Amino acid sequence: MAPVKVFGSAMSTNVVRVLVCLEEVGAEYEVVNIDFQAKEHKSPEHLPRNPFGQIPAFQMVTFSSSSPGPLQSTLCASTSQLTPTYCVRAT
Repeated sequence: MAPVKVFGSAMSTNVVRVLVCLEEVGAEYEVVNIDFQAKEHKSPEHLPRNPFGQIPAFQMVTFSSSSPGPLQSTLCASTSQLTPTYCVRAT
């Protein structure tokens, strides 16, 4: 099982934003297609992932969110590959 699951369609701009970040950091991930025509995004299985019935939704071992921004921030915090040098905290 991949450490990150991205729920949505790879045709969605917001899903692509998440996938680009995952590719950039070399993370292992799985895309779980959500069929809009079948209204899977409004299904009881999907609503716990995103209460508004939208995509993307994603799950990591220690993190779950329903918008691209928090995932991008989490990925940037876990690796310096996507973080500009002026944003990296001195250790």
